[in-house]
Amino acid sequence: TLVSRLPDRGEKLKKQIHDLDEKLTVIESSPESSSMMSRGRAPEVICLDDQSL
Repeated sequence: TLVSRLPDRGEKLKKQIHDLDEKLTVIESSPESSSMMSRGRAPEVICLDDQSL
């Protein structure tokens, strides 16, 4: 795959995905997220285009 061709074999990408997954877990489990959903407000969106590689 393309990831295996990267100099670090995709370790930086894997770390970024892991970090984003942790952030998402925190956001989803926060009381604010639950109250926003119950009021029909959209949750916070993390734009992956803004994440530097």
